[in-house]
Order: sequence, then structure tokens, then C-alpha cells
Amino acid sequence: MPSYTTESIRSIALVGHGGAGKTTLAEALLLKAGAIKTKGAVEKGSTVCDYDPQEKAAGHSLQSALVNFAFEGVYVYLIGHPGLSGFFRSQMAALAGVDTALIVINAQTGIEPATTRMMNAAQARGPARMIVINKNRCR
Repeated sequence: MPSYTTESIRSIALVGHGGAGKTTLAEALLLKAGAIKTKGAVEKGSTVCDYDPQEKAAGHSLQSALVNFAFEGVYVYLIGHPGLSGFFRSQMAALAGVDTALIVINAQTGIEPATTRMMNAAQARGPARMIVINKNRCR
């Protein structure tokens, strides 16, 4: 495994409202980086982040998941978080230890309550904020 300098390591928290597509986005990033061979699906219970049998049965994340990958000379630690309102504190805690809060917004539903809460929390805690508009079904 190659060695990485501190400058080439990133830590990113995937946060946002439940159902925005955070787990699916994590799968796409892992696939693009070559960390996995095929992209899993939440509906099939085959994602890397939702590995617990309860998560597979529920069809959504119930706990935070840490995945990592190397891409173009950068090593990324990606923390995926459940988006349901009962897990807000988990998302908040992650913001203290990451470089970037990647806030995922569902294009079909727009800015939801958890989206606004996470933007405000990220602003207060200080990591860089990045917005990803997900689930755009334009044809």
C-alpha cells in the first residue's frame, strides 16, 4: 500500500435527510475509486455501508459506517450516517472530526428539515461544506 502524507488524506461525512441517497452515493464513490467491483443497492441489501441484517431488513441505515478508498493520489475516509431524525446527534458528532461535510439533497424533495439542520451545524462546527444534489430523474 502506498504511503500518504497528511495533505493527501481527506475525511468526509455524508450527511443529510433520510432517503436522500447517501448510501447509494457512497457505493458510487467506492465503485469509481475501484474499491468495489459492483455497485450494491439499498433495495437489495447489498451495499457496503448497510451491512447489518437489521439495516438490510429496514432498507435504510441504522448506524454510521466508515469506508475508505484511494483515488488519484488522495486517500479518503468516508463516514456515512443515517439520515432519520433520531440519528441527528450521530451526524452532529461526526462533524467535529472531518474535513468536509458532504450534504446530500434529494432533487425530488428539495431542502428538507434535516438538510437545513446539517447546513447550520456544519457552519457552526467549521468543516468545509459541499452540497450534492442527488436522485435527479430528468430524462
